[in-house]
Amino acid sequence: MLRAIVIILLIVMVTGCNHQHLDAKWEMSQFAILLGWASHGDHPTDEGKMEAIAKAGFNSVMWYDPNILDLAHKYGLKALVQIKPPHLISGLPKFREHPANWGYYIGDEPAPAEYPGMTSEVEATHQADPSHPAYVNCHGAHPTAPFLAAVPVKLLSYTGTYQWLWYNTPHYKKMEAFRIAGLAAGIPVIRWIYVTANPDVETWQLKNMRSENRKPDWSVHPPPPSDNAEKLRQSVYGSLCYGVKGIQWFTGAILFKYGTSNLNDCGKDVATLNWELQKLGPTLMGLESVEVFHTPPLPRIAEDAAAVRQLPVDYWVQTDTPDLILGIFKDKQDNDYIMAANRKIDSTREAVLSFPQDVTKVAKFDRGEGEWTDLPLTKRGNRAVVELTLAPGDGELLRVQTANVYITKPRPDPRLLKWRAEFEKHKRNAAELAPDQTE
Repeated sequence: MLRAIVIILLIVMVTGCNHQHLDAKWEMSQFAILLGWASHGDHPTDEGKMEAIAKAGFNSVMWYDPNILDLAHKYGLKALVQIKPPHLISGLPKFREHPANWGYYIGDEPAPAEYPGMTSEVEATHQADPSHPAYVNCHGAHPTAPFLAAVPVKLLSYTGTYQWLWYNTPHYKKMEAFRIAGLAAGIPVIRWIYVTANPDVETWQLKNMRSENRKPDWSVHPPPPSDNAEKLRQSVYGSLCYGVKGIQWFTGAILFKYGTSNLNDCGKDVATLNWELQKLGPTLMGLESVEVFHTPPLPRIAEDAAAVRQLPVDYWVQTDTPDLILGIFKDKQDNDYIMAANRKIDSTREAVLSFPQDVTKVAKFDRGEGEWTDLPLTKRGNRAVVELTLAPGDGELLRVQTANVYITKPRPDPRLLKWRAEFEKHKRNAAELAPDQTE
């Protein structure tokens, strides 16, 4: 507690005559395509690596050394750097006003017992620089309400869902939990994905490094599977169905050929997806998640079957196509969007979607040109129908227009109300346990 008070006093001394910065607010304006631990691994030069990262379609990097900001800016990248509050305060306005500053790395996957310490650092960082976020990555296995009630982050980053088995694993439950948390808290959600779909990467690391009695070196890793590209694609587009505003790739050391700044096979798969995200990102940032549905056969989640919701028979969009994820979105003008993704990684799906007859146009976002392309719309009975091909693991963003501007107003989601009630309970508990600072 004494340390937190000292930090706050320093903030007041340094920023007290600079009120315009204290009034600044941060809002996420760019879809994050971030390379995690980008400085790790064996590479010839930082500049060669930074240039390679930019060419691979990333727009941001995690880099511990804050002195990398100038180099990141040279290649059009934002940098998430590690600067603890006292050093941030002494470095103002050097860091605060740097155009490559994405935010400040505070910690990764804290246990609940570590939340109080994280809280003081996050609050001190936001006091020193309200215009950039203090970044804490949440463990995907931990409930979101206690974390957000304790740690006042401005965006929700999470892990714990790296190793999808791409069919029937709990990752859908976790994605839904974090989607609800982000909506209820009113903050964007970003998530981590491995650059390799080999599920043995961590086991292999630990096994091969243990005999040498040293920490895992992520530059040394098992080869990717033959269907790596399809699995990564399904990971990304499945996540987009759940409304994430950023993809973080783990880790920089696995992305390159050892000892070079050249992408390996994993890196090439990631770069292909990154350039698609570059095109999709501006549109995705303007959308808010309304709902997520799956079509049969539903992923089996034994501990919580309700985490995966089947498309209701009376919903405004209908399909008999199996193995789909349908993310439903609205923009600020109340227009409707669908991210339709193929859960299957080994086969194409010819998706047929039908809509109410007052639908006048359905457009698909062209990820190559970055433009909307109208799809052929046919009538079948009293329904308007479009068809589209979804490659293994792939997804497509659709914009649905009607003569009445809107199709349906989303109803109040009881899950949001439940989460907010739990959040308030944890907030009250934290306040009751906090030491009395008036003494």
